[in-house]
Amino acid sequence: MNSSSEINPHISEARLRIPEAWPPIETDIGKVAEYEAKLEETLKLLGWPESDVLDASMVFREWLLNAMIHGNMGLFQNKGEDTKEWEERIKTAQNLPEVKAKRLYVNINATGNRLTVEIQDEGKDSREFWLENKQPDALQEPTKWHSGRGGILAQAFTNEMSFEKNNKGIKVIFVRDLTKRLR
Repeated sequence: MNSSSEINPHISEARLRIPEAWPPIETDIGKVAEYEAKLEETLKLLGWPESDVLDASMVFREWLLNAMIHGNMGLFQNKGEDTKEWEERIKTAQNLPEVKAKRLYVNINATGNRLTVEIQDEGKDSREFWLENKQPDALQEPTKWHSGRGGILAQAFTNEMSFEKNNKGIKVIFVRDLTKRLR
């Protein structure tokens, strides 16, 4: 990994505030790759090493999909449910008027060596899967739930991660800092 002094010092203090660049994100998993590509492009312009761009992009994708599927759609994969059935339930839910009306609110601060991302869903009516320590159950008890593996992997590629349940739904905040070692 490059040291912070090697990471494009001319633009290390540049800032990107995604809400100014993008409107609220509709609940459409078909557009996640587009948002992911925009983040990758930004980090590359800031001089991030390719491997760190890909790590950050993977985490961003995971939490966007989680916010859409588990938050805004309120879906959870059943044990024993095959991939085809699961994908069909997602496709059906995504087209429901009440899901189409929900948005994700993304705020990104990016510099030459630090990325902070906030993703807020509108899944206030989704089932409660939260432990007292404000972590999703699936991250704390992965053997109990069929899901959670992506979130556990995403944790490994961040320096900080937190969750906040509020009156809109759930907000996930993660930080990737190139000047610090990963957990």
